[in-house]
Amino acid sequence: MSLKKFHIFFISVSGLLALGMVFWGVYFYKTTGNYSGFFFSGLGAAGTILLYRYLRWFLEKYSRLLSLAVVSVILGLPLWPRYLEACSTCYQDPDNPLTQGTLWGVWFLMVVIVGVLLSIIFIARGWIKRANQLKTQL
Repeated sequence: MSLKKFHIFFISVSGLLALGMVFWGVYFYKTTGNYSGFFFSGLGAAGTILLYRYLRWFLEKYSRLLSLAVVSVILGLPLWPRYLEACSTCYQDPDNPLTQGTLWGVWFLMVVIVGVLLSIIFIARGWIKRANQLKTQL
């Protein structure tokens, strides 16, 4: 999949999720009576509109962006050998501060990602419990 197709796919999926947020906000207001549903619907509508406008801009300007990227790569070719040399981080020198910093960064990101995923799991679990309680009350 090309970068253009991935970008278009990502924008489209994000737009559909934002549109889903509009309907979810209305549903949330109807079921709970909480006015924050309108806030979420407005946020979703704004996101949908902005993503649609960005997609249209991207499709119109892609050819110009592509030619600009090609020119940038061609003009930067003489500088590439200097930046493409392997460093001690690539060779995994354990005493190098860059290697240690990279490893700490990887561990930090791992903790953040696992924390977010666990939060999603616990929220979903709470929603399932709440839905089951509502089923028994109805």
